[in-house]
Amino acid sequence: MPLSSALNYAPALQQSLSAAQLRLLHSIAAQAARQNLPIYMVGGFVRDLLLQRPSQDFDIVVEGDAIPLANALVQTLGGNLTAHSRFGTAQWQPHATDQNHIDLITARRETYAHPAALPTVQKSDIQQDLARRDFSINTLALRLDEAHFGDLLDPFNGQADLQNGLVRVLHPLSFTDDPTRILRAIRYEQRYGFQLEENTLRQLQETRSRLSLLSAERLRHELDLILREAAAPAALQRLHNLSVLEEICAALPWNPTLHAEMESALTQPPLPGWNLNPAPEELGYALWLLRLPRERIDEIQTRLRLPLDTYQSLCAASALRPQLPALQGKPTSDWVLRLQNQPLTALYALQLLNPIPELQEYAQHWRHIRPRANGDTLKARGIPPGKRYQTLLWALRAAWLDGKIRNEEEEERWLEGLVISEK
Repeated sequence: MPLSSALNYAPALQQSLSAAQLRLLHSIAAQAARQNLPIYMVGGFVRDLLLQRPSQDFDIVVEGDAIPLANALVQTLGGNLTAHSRFGTAQWQPHATDQNHIDLITARRETYAHPAALPTVQKSDIQQDLARRDFSINTLALRLDEAHFGDLLDPFNGQADLQNGLVRVLHPLSFTDDPTRILRAIRYEQRYGFQLEENTLRQLQETRSRLSLLSAERLRHELDLILREAAAPAALQRLHNLSVLEEICAALPWNPTLHAEMESALTQPPLPGWNLNPAPEELGYALWLLRLPRERIDEIQTRLRLPLDTYQSLCAASALRPQLPALQGKPTSDWVLRLQNQPLTALYALQLLNPIPELQEYAQHWRHIRPRANGDTLKARGIPPGKRYQTLLWALRAAWLDGKIRNEEEEERWLEGLVISEK
């Protein structure tokens, strides 16, 4: 669909936002006018508005000081506020609206002491604030002052790059200053079906080695964002083709089979009965990396420092995958004994990649089967607490799982027999 070349997007705002959101923006603009502060909606919201895609990210840049404006909004409209005076930013959560939060940001410029350093921030105007951003498609701004409501500011031809489907950096040192932009460039390219602009592609290839300068946390954050995307497999493929994955960590795999399997897994509907809603990045890492042996996973862990839950799920899936064939034909209790202490996300990832009826049965039914007896039951029989409890209760559970116990009366007889046999 051709993009509009309009210079004022007030009608588009009215069409894309709810009535409550529009009222909120006008209230913010009115408060800013009282303080004589020009304000602008910037970044992803404007980009997606022009692309006619939904977005809930309200980032408002203030020419002046954002924190006093935020405080005034709380006094007038209520809500919760978190301010960061060092950076001149505030996050406001207004009451009684369908907007989760609004980021109010003092217009600033950034300088970098050395490549890959975190930036030094100084107050500036909207032009310099937009100039510090990563790509032209993220430099679009809509002025919100009442007299200028919806006016488009486009100093870096972002609208034309949206029209032409290009991801373009703003200056030759962009990737050098902040190598995380390499990963963001690919994320935007694949999300929107765009292409890297010619000079941007050349600069990326020339500077990709600088990814080694980034901390584990900054690298992992960008990979997390990629794994949350619907086009995650395509983005990983592009990173592989551009030799970016190997710059991040040589142990990170990619191949056509992995691409096809991961894409198929991520496009499946949720599996029934699992009652699981894993974080997209946790599931994504498992699907991507579970084929690797433990030593390569640990090499990746050293570089990326994955969260403990993610790392444990990944290790569990990697260890369990080659063991599943040996469980075929075994009693139900053998399956449950092997699966019961494993992270459910690990089992879910394995099931997405290679469906096994027993895994599905475990998730839907087997894991919920328990004996009626418990520790109190055993204590009432005069059995002293200890490891014996675990042995007896597992024997009962295994009998239920394998169909040897079908009701409470049969369980009572089994328990009596177990107690007698142990005396």
